[in-house]
Amino acid sequence: MKKQLLLLVLLVFSAGASFASSPRFYEASSEATTPDVDKSYEALVESINDFDALLANQLDSVKTMFPNAVSDDMDPMGGIEATRKGLADILTESKGKYDAKTLTIKEVEKYQSDVEAWKEGMRDVVAQAAMLEFSYQSNEHYLPAYMNLYKAMSDVPQNVMNYFYNQFSEIETELNNAYMEYQVMAEAYATDWTIEKAAAYNKLFDDASNKLTPIVDAGKAAGALVDSITATLDSLDAESAKVKKAFPQYDLSMMQESADYWKNLAAEFTQAPAEGTTPYTEEQIAGFAKELGYFKESVAGLYAQAQKDEWMAQFNAKYAPASEKMNELVSTLDAQCPTVGSKYFTQLDDLNAELSQMYMTLYMGELTQEQFDAMLARIDAILVEAQKIVDEAIEAEKIATGISDITVNKAVKAGNVYSLDGKRVSKSAKGLVIINGKKVVLK
Repeated sequence: MKKQLLLLVLLVFSAGASFASSPRFYEASSEATTPDVDKSYEALVESINDFDALLANQLDSVKTMFPNAVSDDMDPMGGIEATRKGLADILTESKGKYDAKTLTIKEVEKYQSDVEAWKEGMRDVVAQAAMLEFSYQSNEHYLPAYMNLYKAMSDVPQNVMNYFYNQFSEIETELNNAYMEYQVMAEAYATDWTIEKAAAYNKLFDDASNKLTPIVDAGKAAGALVDSITATLDSLDAESAKVKKAFPQYDLSMMQESADYWKNLAAEFTQAPAEGTTPYTEEQIAGFAKELGYFKESVAGLYAQAQKDEWMAQFNAKYAPASEKMNELVSTLDAQCPTVGSKYFTQLDDLNAELSQMYMTLYMGELTQEQFDAMLARIDAILVEAQKIVDEAIEAEKIATGISDITVNKAVKAGNVYSLDGKRVSKSAKGLVIINGKKVVLK
């Protein structure tokens, strides 16, 4: 049917082109018959010539306005000849009768009626050409846009389709409204159709189709995000169960708050956005995905972190008093060993450094239970070693200053007792004295 209509357009329009390139069919005869017949006959000839001019003037513009309806790949020659012959027959027959003075008013009216029928046919064909052009261009722009719409809707994962449905619906409304306006314009060709208007509507179709890409991209990103959230929350449930079993007192409240946030975000994508809110873009969803990555790392390391926190609590229970004890021993060494203290200070410092390194190893590293138990045992061993160092330092200080643990009875047997200023004192004196030339502490 479409091909037949296109042929009809070409038949009429091409005929006009041939007329336009030829002389006017006939001039009205100079021979008079009757005034009424003369006048009618002249009107008939003028009508045919005007019709010819109209075809000539409109043919190029119609081809420009309806390039797809007026196709060059069809052969309109037979129809053109038939059209020209029909018009020529009217002129030949009417002129013959006019010249023979047998032409009547009624016959002229019949010929004029036939010409008007040709004109009306031409107008119908132009309207058909407009509709054909509309059909062609709508197929080229509207239908692909509509197909793109439904493909885009199928590309968005079903788990987030409710969230993006309204955006697709808005585009569908844009397409339908533009299509209806376009159709009305085509039907009202005589006053409304222009090539510029047609191009503008085609651009509406194309623009609407172009809006689909960012929606689909956002939809795919949202679908992947929701799937990832679901999987992460499932992992959290499993990890939390392990932690509760191993460390019943461990506080999981912060993890639960984070889980609630992600549950709520995933729930947003199961329904249309709240009224007055702008749907998330692909870029925003990518930001959520990045944040979720950090949460996934926390979930994956939850048990290890809980174990580390538990170990840290046990370690601090030993480390804090051990650190205080080490400070006491340092103070003792400083007070009682001023002479030899520096040598032993270095040894205490090494042990203190080992304690600090233990803390950092526990905080930063990954230990086995066996390594952790060995670390706790080492704290006890360090305190024993530190006490031994201080004891040795005190003894060394005594030796360095000439002080020994000679008792009173031994001192008495050894000789007389003198004070530090050289005065002889009682053998029952207490404190630092001199016996046989040596400093002795009597108790």
